[in-house]
Amino acid sequence: MTTIPRDTTIPKLGAVCAALMGLAYLGLAVCAPFFPDNFKVVGTGDPSKYYTALINHPLMILFVVDGLTIVMGLAGIGAVQALSKLVDHVNPGLVRYTAFLAQFGLALKALDSFRGLALAQLRAQAWLDGDASTRAAIGATRLTLDYYAWFFLGAVGLWLLVVSVASLRSGVLPRGRSWLGLAHALGSLLMGAGFWVHSVPVLDAGTYALGVTGVIWWLAVAPVLYRREVTP
Repeated sequence: MTTIPRDTTIPKLGAVCAALMGLAYLGLAVCAPFFPDNFKVVGTGDPSKYYTALINHPLMILFVVDGLTIVMGLAGIGAVQALSKLVDHVNPGLVRYTAFLAQFGLALKALDSFRGLALAQLRAQAWLDGDASTRAAIGATRLTLDYYAWFFLGAVGLWLLVVSVASLRSGVLPRGRSWLGLAHALGSLLMGAGFWVHSVPVLDAGTYALGVTGVIWWLAVAPVLYRREVTP
């Protein structure tokens, strides 16, 4: 009788990545009250306020926001892989497809944040120093490949929804964590809706919901993953 080997590397790596996600959410939640209001962007935002805020608060905005979202993007890829592996027996096609979209969104976010570290301040200075045509060109766009966060918030939110429902059906996660995952999914989609409908109040509500549920959920699933084994 052949014994199927048990693999602990995927869930253990996923546990570390999930813990890093939770800590990144915590860091953003702690720093968020200190962000200038002018840094909130829906659509292209108001360049005169946004770029002035970016120049005046480079450390807080660039290194805190971009630094933590780089951690979130890179760690999220491993966490998505591990959590998807736990529940993909429920609906393999849907779980794996949404997991791929979520990982793509997280990778885009990390790439955007690396670009932000390198170029955002230069871009802001060019806008402040530029003439009308330069300002119009810079102000019409944002420094991102995922302009309305369709992937980082939309696809990740959809994956969270699928995984949470699958975990409720299969019982691989405690029910409280599964319901919290659903709340986290709705927070992600609500924050995305703030971008999509150009509404700062909706963006704020989604940000708070996503931040609170993100800290608790990712730190709560990390120990569950660490204790799991999966069949290759």
